[in-house]
Amino acid sequence: MISILIPCYNYPSVKLVEALYKQCKSAKIAFEILVSEDAGYQFLRDNNKINSIENCHYKIQKTNLGRAGNINRLINWAQFETKLILDCDVMPKQDHFIKTYIKISKQHNAIACFGGICYQKISDKHNLRYNYGVKREAKLAKKRQKKPFKYLLTSNILLVNINQLFDKHIKTYGYEDLVFSNQLYKKNTKVLHLDNPVYHCNLESNKTYLTKTETAIKTLIKLEKLNILNPGQTNISKLYHNLKRLYLHKVLLLLNPIISQKAYKFLLLNGKPLWLFDLYKLFCFCKNY
Repeated sequence: MISILIPCYNYPSVKLVEALYKQCKSAKIAFEILVSEDAGYQFLRDNNKINSIENCHYKIQKTNLGRAGNINRLINWAQFETKLILDCDVMPKQDHFIKTYIKISKQHNAIACFGGICYQKISDKHNLRYNYGVKREAKLAKKRQKKPFKYLLTSNILLVNINQLFDKHIKTYGYEDLVFSNQLYKKNTKVLHLDNPVYHCNLESNKTYLTKTETAIKTLIKLEKLNILNPGQTNISKLYHNLKRLYLHKVLLLLNPIISQKAYKFLLLNGKPLWLFDLYKLFCFCKNY
């Protein structure tokens, strides 16, 4: 028995639901696929087709709660103790994707399991989201398992008998995965990494991704100031606070108007290198802290 939970916002999700439905039927299991539209306004008519598929439900919410709050709605809506959370813009890589997770759910009383993220090759080598995903997110389970909480993402995560909600303070984009991972760590939750990946399909434009990145940095700063995350829990935050202790953050503030703007324009056109993207995030952090 499994509840598949898909938080959605302005994204076509029918093909994902159809693929999951086909695998669930093949596995001969009790299942439900729940899709929650977080007060979106696009693809509503198309996504409404989900309601015509057996055991599949698409609900349009009137209030936007952000990804974390939307997932909490789905968790409370679900009827089964085994839950699979998937982003709406992914697609299982393997035909035995669901069967693999069902096997794991039968082997453990309580566990969080991350199957991984992967990317299909594209011709556009200047897409920042693709370059970041391939270099920073698409890691094999063997590597991820060495630091299980660091590499835990909730875009493809199985929760077996774990009733942990996402932090309600996170209303905007960014870092809900890190906060959720911290919560599991504090509860000494067992975390397993598998090579059971999904393709991340929605490769935003460089402009959109850079805008979302700045939003995420502001979210990170807010979470630190609310003491939900400790200063230094991310590489960008750690570097900033180390520089601040040496009073070098003032140099960043002075250089920010020049370097940040040039870095933005370069990344907008080229989508790399990632060290420049890291530098851009550091300047965003410094500017908004």
